[in-house]
Amino acid sequence: MVYNEFSTGPNNQATDTEYREQMKQIFARFKGQSPDAFILDLRYNPGGYLSCATDLGSYLAPAADLGKVFCTTLYNDISDPQKIDFPLNTGLASENLNLSKLYVLTSKFTASASEAVINCLRPYIGTENVVVIGETTVGKNVAMEPYQDERYNFILWPVVAYVLNSAGQANYVNGITPDFTLSERNLISPLYPLGDTKEYLLKNTIAYITTGSMPDLPQTEEQVSKGKIIYNSLIRRSMNGIRLR
Repeated sequence: MVYNEFSTGPNNQATDTEYREQMKQIFARFKGQSPDAFILDLRYNPGGYLSCATDLGSYLAPAADLGKVFCTTLYNDISDPQKIDFPLNTGLASENLNLSKLYVLTSKFTASASEAVINCLRPYIGTENVVVIGETTVGKNVAMEPYQDERYNFILWPVVAYVLNSAGQANYVNGITPDFTLSERNLISPLYPLGDTKEYLLKNTIAYITTGSMPDLPQTEEQVSKGKIIYNSLIRRSMNGIRLR
């Protein structure tokens, strides 16, 4: 599944639930197919609402862990409350896939709430069972809240909290390092549409699931970093952080 942003709906307001309802329908279809493996593509996801990320975690986590803390926002010592827990949503149990293995595709644009999904599922699925394939992520382990003064035509989104998993960990300030380093940036061959089984990262991930090996490994960090990005619209989107409300 490709997830490009943790947005609540077309207006991307906290009160908008259109996209969250669509996700519920999508995962109901997934559950009807009884998947043995799940590939989550977060390569082009720069973040968004933590509530949406928690929903996604609730669909993917082991069913026995629903209701437990998915993540915690930790504020400074003068805030009240100092921390807020976000539990895995028991209301999504009917759509929960009860995964024991997850494959996540990442890039240098994977950031914020998408990184939190990886970090916060690890205590439940197991670090060794959340297999990260792609590039090292951005390393945004913090959340923002909006502040608005009616006298001005802008909204401030300052960083206000760390986002911890249930083990109290948020140690990816330098990014989440992939278990298998692969990058499509240096490819000479065609770039296939997302979801096409010939697409570079998806092809290698499917090969790993079915055979235990990837045809395009090994790829060194030097090879990955050689490609130069002239322009990418995701750079603007990656300014987004984890939104709390």
